[in-house]
Amino acid sequence: MQKEIIIDRIEDFLGILKEQGIARIVLAETNERRPVQVENNVLSVVPVRRAEIIAYRESVIYKCRLEDADFEALGSRLAAEGFDVNRTSRNIT
Repeated sequence: MQKEIIIDRIEDFLGILKEQGIARIVLAETNERRPVQVENNVLSVVPVRRAEIIAYRESVIYKCRLEDADFEALGSRLAAEGFDVNRTSRNIT
């Protein structure tokens, strides 16, 4: 059975990945405007800028979601930490 572990702090997340011996990760980027329901029958379009770091090992998915992330700095940091980073987009449009 598959399990999902969500970690809020990037430092804790990277520590767990290193403990587990995980070297390959995905950096999923979202950077677009999306509709959000603000009231009953009322939508508002808001900017969404989010990064999600995802790793997988032995039927466990590890995730770390970061709001308002600097994608370039984050990608550089992850590479400098020794991770093999695969970048992908989660934009709808």
